[in-house]
Amino acid sequence: MKEPGHMGRPNAVNAFRVLRVLVVFALTIVFGYGSNESAAGATLPQGFSETMVSGGLSSPTAMDFAPDGRLFVCLQAGQLRVIKNGTLLATPFLTVTVDSSGERGLLGVAFDPNFATNNFIYVYYTVPGSPAHNRVSRFTANGDTAVAGSEFILLNLNNLSAATNHNGGAIHFGPDGKLYIAVGENANPSNAQTLSNLLGKVLRINSDGSIPNDNPFFNTAGARQEIWALGLRNPFTFAFQPGTGRLLINDVGQNTWEEINDGIAGSNYGWDICEGVFSPPNANCRDPLFQYSHGGIWCAIVGGAFYNPPVVQFPASYVGKYFFADLCGGWIRLFDPAHNTASDFASGISAPVDLKVAADGTLYYLSIGSGAVFRIQATPSLGSLRIDAVNPQAGRTSGGQQIILTGAFVNLSTVTIGGSSASWSYTNGAGDTSTITVTTPAHSVGAVQIDITPSSGSAYSKTNAFAYLPTVFTDDSLIVGQTTTKAQHVIELRQAVEALRAVEALGVVPWTDAALAPGTTIKATHILELRRFLDDAATRLAFSTSPYTDPGLTSGFVIKRIHIEELRQRIRTIAG
Repeated sequence: MKEPGHMGRPNAVNAFRVLRVLVVFALTIVFGYGSNESAAGATLPQGFSETMVSGGLSSPTAMDFAPDGRLFVCLQAGQLRVIKNGTLLATPFLTVTVDSSGERGLLGVAFDPNFATNNFIYVYYTVPGSPAHNRVSRFTANGDTAVAGSEFILLNLNNLSAATNHNGGAIHFGPDGKLYIAVGENANPSNAQTLSNLLGKVLRINSDGSIPNDNPFFNTAGARQEIWALGLRNPFTFAFQPGTGRLLINDVGQNTWEEINDGIAGSNYGWDICEGVFSPPNANCRDPLFQYSHGGIWCAIVGGAFYNPPVVQFPASYVGKYFFADLCGGWIRLFDPAHNTASDFASGISAPVDLKVAADGTLYYLSIGSGAVFRIQATPSLGSLRIDAVNPQAGRTSGGQQIILTGAFVNLSTVTIGGSSASWSYTNGAGDTSTITVTTPAHSVGAVQIDITPSSGSAYSKTNAFAYLPTVFTDDSLIVGQTTTKAQHVIELRQAVEALRAVEALGVVPWTDAALAPGTTIKATHILELRRFLDDAATRLAFSTSPYTDPGLTSGFVIKRIHIEELRQRIRTIAG
C-alpha cells in the first residue's frame, strides 16, 4: 500500500528507525522469555486437541524434522536440541558459538535430501565478531550428536551493522535438491534492492556451497550469483509444498503489512520501495498473494507449513492449505492458496515462532514464549458435524447470497443462519462431504450463529459465524445542501462495524458518545473511529482499502456528505 518513492524517503526512514527500536525492544524481550512463562493451552477449533511435546527450551527459534522422525530445535544461544520419541535429550546435538544479541543467534536448521546415507545437517547462525556476520554451515551427524570437528562452512554472509535485527535465518532444501536461504536486510532497507550483497534476499546454493549456474542472476554483471530473489525485509520463515514444490515466503513488514509471497525465481518483492501491495501497480515487482495489517497488536508473520503430509490426520478440507502464525498476535491461521484467503485456526499461543507438519499429519508449533513444542491433532469426534470456515464471512441483510462452508458435513440434514432455515447442497457433489454451498436467508444487521443438524446425532453451532451488513441506509441518497448528518447515520455504520468485528472475534469498540441520541452533533471523532475500525475489520477479511476524503479530520471540521457515503460504500462492497 505504501510507496514512499525517493522524495518521501526521509520521512519513511525516520518512521522506520523509530519502529525498528520498538520492534527490536519487543523481540528482545520475547527472545528472553525462555521457559519462564507457563505453557498455557491454545484455543483450538472444536474437534482438535493439543499436547505439549517438550518444554525446557530456552529461547527456541526454529525446528525441523529429521527423516527418521526426530525433531531438532534451534536455541538462540547456539544449541541444537533433539527431541526423540517425545523426550528432550539431555545432550545437545551441537553447540555453536554465536552472537545472540537482539534477533541474532542460531536461527535455522535443515536436513540433506540424502540424510539417510550422508548424515548431513545444515544450520544458519550468527558468528560473533567486530563486525558479526551470519553463516550457513554443514555438520555430520553420528547418531544424536554431531561429529566433532565436522563443521564445513558453505557460506559467510555480508558483515552486519550495529543493528541486531532482520537476520532472516530459515533454510530449506527445495524439490530441486538445492539449499534455499532466507536472509534479512539487517535493518538497512537499501540492502534489499541491491544485487551487490546477499542481505534482504532468498539465496540458492548447492549442498556443497557451490552456486548453481541456473540461478537467475548468475550471469548478471556485479550481482552476487547466490541470489535467487530480492526485495525482502525480513523473510524469517518460508516453506515448500510437498508434491507441487511451490514456495511461499513470509516477509515481516515494517509498520503496516505482513506478507505471504509467491516464491518465483528472479522476483523482486518490492521492499523498500513498497510495503504490501503496490498502489499504483509496479510491473517490476511482485505483489504478495496475501497481506494482513498489524491491527494494533500483530507484528510479525512467522512459521509456514503446507498441509500435505503422507498421512492425512486432519479433515480433508485442510489438505493443500498453508498454516502461518503471528509472533505478537499469538495465533495460527490457515491460508488457502487456491483463493488467496485466510481463516482462523488457533489462538492464545505465547509467541509462536515456527510451524511444522509431521509425517503422521499432526501440526507442531514452537513457542518462544512458553519455551516449548506443542502438537495439535484432530480428535476422533471429527467424524461428526463441524464448521471450520465460512467464506465469505459477510453479506447483505436481504439474503440470497451463496456462501461456502468447509468442515465435516456427513449426514447433514438442515442448516440455519441466524435462526432462519437456509437451503444448501454439497459443493462438489455428495461424494465430498467437506464443503457445502449455502444460500443465506434475509436477516437484520448483526453477527449471527450458524447451526447444522444431522439426520441423526449431535448438532453443531458456530457462533458469530456470519455478519449481515446493510446495503440500504436511512436517507440512502444523501443530497448536498439538503440532507443533515444525523445520529442514525452513524449508528447504522457502527452496527455494521460491530458485526464485522464480531465474526473476527475482536472486542467491543469503545465508541465516543456510545449512546448517540437524535439531535446529537456528529463530530470528527465519530467519523475517524468508524474509518479506523471498519478498515481494520476489512483488511482482516482480505478486503483492500483506499484513502478517505479529508483524511485529517479534526475537531470543528464540518462533516460532509462524502464522509458518510464513503463509509457506506465500503460496507456495501464487503456485503457483496
